[in-house]
Amino acid sequence: MRRFPTAIPRKDAGKFAVLLNINARGVNRKVRDAIKGVVPEEHLFISRSQEEADRFAERIIAGRYAGVVSGGGDGSLVM
Repeated sequence: MRRFPTAIPRKDAGKFAVLLNINARGVNRKVRDAIKGVVPEEHLFISRSQEEADRFAERIIAGRYAGVVSGGGDGSLVM
């Protein structure tokens, strides 16, 4: 069973990941370029499949992000 961090270290307190589904209609080039303009590349995860999204989720958990913003799929944006 995966153990999730119980506390986020102070140095990571403001670190957020952005996870997007590239197959979603709303995640077009214009949206991706706009997000790339404000989100550092190392914090941006753009998945092409469920398996890739799962791998990114593992990396996000291991990276101890304070939060995740995800978008795509059903048209929702979740934080």
